[in-house]
Amino acid sequence: MSNIVIKRCGWTIKDPIYLDYHDNEWGKPQRDRVRLFEMLSLGVTQCGLSWNIVFKRRDSYRVAFSQFNIENISKFTGEDIDRLMKNEQLIRHRGKLEAIVNNAKMVLELESKLKISFPEYLWGFVGDKPILNNNTSISGIPTKSDVSDKMAASLKTYGFKFTGTTICYAFMQTVGMINDHLEDCFCRVGPTQSSAAKPAARKSKLKQTSPIKETVVESVVVIREFLIEYSHLFEESLVRVYEITKSVYC
Repeated sequence: MSNIVIKRCGWTIKDPIYLDYHDNEWGKPQRDRVRLFEMLSLGVTQCGLSWNIVFKRRDSYRVAFSQFNIENISKFTGEDIDRLMKNEQLIRHRGKLEAIVNNAKMVLELESKLKISFPEYLWGFVGDKPILNNNTSISGIPTKSDVSDKMAASLKTYGFKFTGTTICYAFMQTVGMINDHLEDCFCRVGPTQSSAAKPAARKSKLKQTSPIKETVVESVVVIREFLIEYSHLFEESLVRVYEITKSVYC
């Protein structure tokens, strides 16, 4: 048992936040109304940044936005936005903060017009059943699809903001509407598979992998982790420079 290697999707890094997200959230079907709105809102926040930056502030966003209670957020005013803009624990992008409040209002309007719940509306785009993609490499994972195009267009019709097709696709991946775990990832469970059956298949594949190939793959992962880590630092620096510049000149 000690020789069993747990395979994960190649985009994961050794950061505990990313690992927890990958293992316990990404690709897991989520139908809770509040959690769905939370992930859509975090997707709005993440636009142009890395998920690592957003996840480090996730608890702060929950506090600032009433645990993502849609009814409460819909009542936020301009003064509330001003207050949020002073919160150093948030990414102080006024347009994104306003979009979260706007989208909460749009959820209520959508539910009132369609006479269905927000989860029912969202899951309707995939026929109430997760889409299981067959990806064997990171490069094969899409960033958008016809389904995300339709969702983005529909959300735009109802007045949602910062919900383009790539944001919608990432959202669907997170809440399990789309399962994009790689075929050899331990989190991938197909329609006819059980979570207990997958490790045996992974073990078989590992035996067929040459030592040289494994070494190359490990080296690539190490290099990738290095680049990602410095990318995060660079992005955080840019956010800080933006905040300082705005406070001085705006």
